[in-house]
Amino acid sequence: MMIYFETFFVFFTEREVFMDFLAQTLNLALEETNLENLRAFNETKTIDVLASKNWEYFSTKNASKTPIKDTQSLLKESFVVVRLESDPSTSLLPKLEHFCSILKQRLDKDIDFYYFTQQLKNQDWLDAYQKSVLPVQCAKFHIRPSWHEKPSDIPTNCDLLINPGLAFGSGHHESTSMCLELLSNIDLENKKVLDVGCGSGILSIAMKKQGTSSLTACDTDSLAIQATLQNFALNHLELNAQDEVFQGSTQHINGLFDVVVANIVADVIKTLHSEFLRLCDNILIVSGILETHLDSVLQIYQDFEVLEQKKRNEWVALKLLKKQVNHQGF
Repeated sequence: MMIYFETFFVFFTEREVFMDFLAQTLNLALEETNLENLRAFNETKTIDVLASKNWEYFSTKNASKTPIKDTQSLLKESFVVVRLESDPSTSLLPKLEHFCSILKQRLDKDIDFYYFTQQLKNQDWLDAYQKSVLPVQCAKFHIRPSWHEKPSDIPTNCDLLINPGLAFGSGHHESTSMCLELLSNIDLENKKVLDVGCGSGILSIAMKKQGTSSLTACDTDSLAIQATLQNFALNHLELNAQDEVFQGSTQHINGLFDVVVANIVADVIKTLHSEFLRLCDNILIVSGILETHLDSVLQIYQDFEVLEQKKRNEWVALKLLKKQVNHQGF
């Protein structure tokens, strides 16, 4: 019987940096879960194993692996789950430890993480993965993978099918969910919209299902464009003559858009200010902003009025109005 290795990671600091490293190193979709999800699917065996004393700890402070005696604090955290056919102790962990040493030099502080590895039968892999990916509700939008059925009370135009993959955007991350919430109370019927950094295409699909007259979506990552087109097909959405999905950035786009959305990161949002000012005719939604970067973003975007601000954990999303523009219908 073939086996595989399932590793649970807990990162108390630099979580997003670690996840980016793992995604790029493994070229695999990462899974996030917690005890609540595991209990929901009656994964008692996994819970019992995680509650055991078999967690390991790595720190650049002493560059050694130490067994953890008290696991209770770890069980309160979200887990990043990686599944590999090769033993991570010889394949992944040495690379991760080396990455920690680089981070230590760049950030001038010690870096650490916790992990636990178990071996499972290969036949359980897909089932375990699918069970871990739950539907999520973001305001009026219901996001689900294709192996979950649509609830009967959810309208078709609010039902978003997104299969997790390498491209960012499944609705589970705070920045994506807040974007969807800010979009949910905008009348998008017959509006011209732009999605910058489209990722999985989740925001484009949400807007398209709300009756937009024209959609433009772009991303610098070819995997994101591929994922967006695949998810459009999954949702039985067709691009019309006025729609465009392409690899690249905003310098290739002309015209004015009623609504512009960008779920990216603060540094890129700041860099694209002049482009958003050029392209946005009314509403601009930006997300992916860490709270520590909010003031610097607002300082640059003084030619936009803040209509609404959402904060979840350390993430912030903004709905902005381009000044001196009548925003009737929004």
